[in-house]
Amino acid sequence: MPSDRTHYTSAVCTTKAVLIKGEMRRNWLEIQLVDERGEPLAHLPYRAVNEATRCELIAEFSGQRDAQGVIRLDVQYPLPLTLFLTANPLAEVLQTRRLRALRTESKTRRLVKDYPYDSPPAGSSPVEKQAQADGHAYH
Repeated sequence: MPSDRTHYTSAVCTTKAVLIKGEMRRNWLEIQLVDERGEPLAHLPYRAVNEATRCELIAEFSGQRDAQGVIRLDVQYPLPLTLFLTANPLAEVLQTRRLRALRTESKTRRLVKDYPYDSPPAGSSPVEKQAQADGHAYH
């Protein structure tokens, strides 16, 4: 991407100065990463980007998950976020973990050749059920 952005005509990476009266509302995002048995994936590196980091308005989010596998990002605006996980440390941890015994999604899952990944049906994961019971979103 050239450093001179005056040539772009799209809305990507454009800014506008605004005046905000009073204190600005703070936003944050917490993501907890767990294995399929609900055990946290702790102390592993991550990086995250959104439109503000891609446009170099703020620094890229990066760090390590805490002991509970939680990533907390203090964000100025609730923008869509892309989370990147380093594959090798994640694979090293996951190869020592046991898989859950019951695999309900394999009974109802249909194979679609056009799409490489078809998400499991809702309610098939015990982690999903616990997250929703605690009032959290699950993805």
